Amino acid sequence: MTQDPSDIHCRVNAARKLAEKIDENERYSGSIYRIEVGLASYLLVSSLQHLMWWAAVESKCDLTDKNVYASIRFGKASNKDWQGQCEQRLIEPYRSRVLGISKLAEERGNYKWLNALSNHDKHKCTIIFKDSKSLNFTKRKLIELANFIDDSIKHVNNGLLLRSNLSDADKIPENTKQWADTQLLEMLISRRIGYAEKLIVDLENIIDKHLNERHGSAKIDKKVNADGKVQYKVSAKNLLVPIQWSIETGMIGHLLRSVLDHMVCALLVRSGKEPTPTSKFPIPEPDYDFNNQSGRRDKTRERMLMGLSVGDKQKIEHMLHPMHPLMGGVFADLISLDSLRKTDAHRHISIEISALDGLSQDWHNRADEALGRDERPPDPTPDDVKFAVRFDNQAAANRNMRYGGEVIRSCYEFLDAVKSVGKYLDFHL
Repeated sequence: MTQDPSDIHCRVNAARKLAEKIDENERYSGSIYRIEVGLASYLLVSSLQHLMWWAAVESKCDLTDKNVYASIRFGKASNKDWQGQCEQRLIEPYRSRVLGISKLAEERGNYKWLNALSNHDKHKCTIIFKDSKSLNFTKRKLIELANFIDDSIKHVNNGLLLRSNLSDADKIPENTKQWADTQLLEMLISRRIGYAEKLIVDLENIIDKHLNERHGSAKIDKKVNADGKVQYKVSAKNLLVPIQWSIETGMIGHLLRSVLDHMVCALLVRSGKEPTPTSKFPIPEPDYDFNNQSGRRDKTRERMLMGLSVGDKQKIEHMLHPMHPLMGGVFADLISLDSLRKTDAHRHISIEISALDGLSQDWHNRADEALGRDERPPDPTPDDVKFAVRFDNQAAANRNMRYGGEVIRSCYEFLDAVKSVGKYLDFHL
């Protein structure tokens, strides 16, 4: 599926709706927190990344070139290197629009503010507010930025540069006590997992309803070969899915992947230390040299786990080994989760309805009964066709992504993997 502005509009609209839901109902020991703040900021940041990707596609950039592919990122107009890449690779009107949006969002600190908000929620902990004033400011700011991005993208084709109506950005809400309360951090991790689980259940219900409405809509063509063997070809129309499903799947992946980084920060606080800018949960590539035959130290992993106790560091390193007796199955799920979040952060997650998920168990039972009587199995009917909502494996493979299969089943596997990590690290989830 080719990404288009409708994907970006839906993403921005989802961020706006989340921001509008923000209130002061969720408190803990005088502090206010809302998971929707981080989600909305993530969606807005990623919408700008999606805009850059769309502009590159429309400019017919050679995305098969690994260097070009890796450089398609939204950045700051004041960055001369990034500005040069835009001028070199993007054509009009996309070049002017991307650079114009970046300049307007950056000039009063909005882009820096939004990135800092999103990065803190992504890697450290759920944003905590000391008072309702800072919460309400953040709410208004997120809605303002959503409106600005949406309006700017609407004019991308005619090259208009809208006048900036953005107010000055304030500092990120800070709470110096947030690292002092281990119980608070563990509670926020648990709530975050619960929020993701609710999103999975809601999406599952929506998908089930949609598939039930499609029941019996497949077409089956029968072909008898010269040797007497029968082949069936199953086809169906309108296999596209609502864009919102892709966005919600990305939100689930973002929440669960960020929980892993939050756990590392909580472990540091648990041992009396503060997280650093590099504190993260390391997820290796599938071809990672676990036996360290190269003899080189993994400096990136060391920076991510710096400050952890020897015991916690060993637990994380051991659980990420594909041959770990307890966590080996989780290894592949964590890689898939990490790949899914990386995709969603920069470009569209392709999801499709598949009519080729096999035939129903009822038909197999009827076929087995017929074979037991030495009779030819009955021909399947459209009611016997099973539909499923899957990741577009071809699109994922073309982009070198490492996830696939049925969407809801994968989400539950990601959820179970994150819970397993939490349990292994002694979190009470």
